[in-house]
Amino acid sequence: YQAGAFLNAVPSRRDFRIPTWALRIAVQRRLGLPLDEALARGAPTCSARGGKVQDPLGDAASNIGRLGHCGRHNSLLAALAKVMRSVWGMLVEVEPRDHGYSNDYRPDVSVAGAGRSRSRLVGDVKFKDPLSSNPEDVGQRGAFVGLGNTEPGTSADVFGLEQRGAVGDGDFRPSDGGGYVAYKKADYAHALSRSDTDVQMYLFETFGGGATR
Repeated sequence: YQAGAFLNAVPSRRDFRIPTWALRIAVQRRLGLPLDEALARGAPTCSARGGKVQDPLGDAASNIGRLGHCGRHNSLLAALAKVMRSVWGMLVEVEPRDHGYSNDYRPDVSVAGAGRSRSRLVGDVKFKDPLSSNPEDVGQRGAFVGLGNTEPGTSADVFGLEQRGAVGDGDFRPSDGGGYVAYKKADYAHALSRSDTDVQMYLFETFGGGATR
């Protein structure tokens, strides 16, 4: 998952350079320290979105920034597409208009012939924060398992879930695999049903972690 990999990147390359102010915030977030920018403003202030209080640790800002979710998602998608085009060139399509191979959900990125067995790669990019803007909603699994607060739900959205167990079996237990799991239709149900597409999930967290499935 390499959540701290950015700290080891050699800054001599342009793509790896981070402005001092941004690096300071990134390191403070990584270490769980109050942000200088938040403390400098004195009393907590409300954000421009949702009226949430901007806490000193920056949790609310990471979830509901002024540019919204689409702002950070689009920036990440553009960076990822740049890397992919360095390998596959103009075969890489970003948010393709024509996506008959996935008629129920538009992919973030698609590359003909780049998937398993030369199939079409159909990629969905997710950028999430493992900490909620509401402290009571922060999951405990993320403290022990990489991407534990973001991967299970995101994977269920992208790939769906098969029903397991019965309602009377209680909630699903990750520790032993027991309990009840309700059926959930995949966002990419159509693409997953085809033999000529390879659906992949690219999950990133605001703390720097990332994984591909």
